[in-house]
Amino acid sequence: MADSAGLAPRRKQVRPRPPFARVFGYARRFGWLPAGQGVVLLISIGGFAVLARVLGPEPYAKFAVILFLFTAASLLVDLSPQGFMVVRRGGREVARAASRMAAISAVAGGILLAVGIVVANGVLLDDPITLLESILLELAMVGQMATQVARARLVLRQQYKTMALVDVASNALGMAAAIVIALDDGSGIALTIQLVLTAVIRFSLTIILGRERVDAVSLPEHVALLAAIRYGLRVIPLNLAGYLSRSLDSGLLPGIIPAAAAAGYARSYQIVVVPLTQVQLSLGPALLDKLSRSYVSEGRHDAVLGNRILRVLEIVAVAAGLVIIAVSPIIQAVLFGPGWPMVNVMISAMACMLPSLALGGYCSWLLQITSRVAQTLAHFGAMMVTPLVVIGGAIIGGTQGALVGLVGASGLQSVILVILHRQLLPAGRGKLALRLVVVWVVMAALFTFVATSSGFWGYDF
Repeated sequence: MADSAGLAPRRKQVRPRPPFARVFGYARRFGWLPAGQGVVLLISIGGFAVLARVLGPEPYAKFAVILFLFTAASLLVDLSPQGFMVVRRGGREVARAASRMAAISAVAGGILLAVGIVVANGVLLDDPITLLESILLELAMVGQMATQVARARLVLRQQYKTMALVDVASNALGMAAAIVIALDDGSGIALTIQLVLTAVIRFSLTIILGRERVDAVSLPEHVALLAAIRYGLRVIPLNLAGYLSRSLDSGLLPGIIPAAAAAGYARSYQIVVVPLTQVQLSLGPALLDKLSRSYVSEGRHDAVLGNRILRVLEIVAVAAGLVIIAVSPIIQAVLFGPGWPMVNVMISAMACMLPSLALGGYCSWLLQITSRVAQTLAHFGAMMVTPLVVIGGAIIGGTQGALVGLVGASGLQSVILVILHRQLLPAGRGKLALRLVVVWVVMAALFTFVATSSGFWGYDF
């Protein structure tokens, strides 16, 4: 309404948010997820440092095979009900289809895990996986699959704080139980119990906290189970690529190189690679939710958001890799002790993987939204370059050959990913490839220095 002088009322001016405010907003919303994984990392590092000194390297070689079998079996049949719910924007029909997907995955995963245990006992392991360990692993399989639907509900409600607290609580309780058991009888079953209890407690807490129904935000049409399964089959190569690219070599090396070297390789992977991948996995559902919203509303990926995410991942991976190589002798002294030979060299080699794994994880998020089966299979092939080269190097040159293959293939894999996904990546792909090559050259040189100064090339495992 005009005032007495006939002047129109002034409109309230809305100032644009500065860039730092937008970044702070993202950090405040998503920050609980990496913060929670940071606490989980501290729990894992501290707990496994105690277990490593109590149990020694031999049980870890067996546990590396157990962990590989469990995760590979789960990923081979994981139809991704959580990702399906997030991408399809929730809804009762979507949740019902996702629940059926989870049940199918749990049954198939249990069968495949049982077959894998029989094969591993006959081919890979001198100390076989026991019946008790097998039953515990089957229980963990059910818990892991059943958690996904309730977890998706938390994602869609953006309850990131709850998700982080569940992760911290489940890992803390699982690790505490493992330490108590290891201190009591010194048995390697403590490692399997830690895996199982973490999965079961996480399932229980997520079910309790995620029991509220999802709002019907999607279209009310019926969601055919077959269509949901087709989505899951398309995503399976992405899940397999994310895991096998990091751990196929860890799972198979105990049958190729000496047990002490294989255990050191597996533990180095858990110290160096797992923290970064866990942060990526924790952020994955939230970022997938954000990216899928943009794609649904605009019909294309948000290039600005994608570039920001990729740049942050690149900076974190490169900085973490360089720091880890620099402090690898300290990590060996503090977290392993004298019974783990040449672990500092293995840690340095693992650090060279981080940039390519970060890039692969980012591409996987985008492929979950829009990819075809051919694209996901091509991505799987690209991510398998490093572990296959490592296994070939181990067969030819033992432990030394495995680490040389690991470092060399890490740089090659980065270039392959940039070329393969050039249509998905934001502008400046040539500069991205150049930066990754330069970083790889620096890391490879630092690894060579650490290996040479430690006497690695002539060490007899």
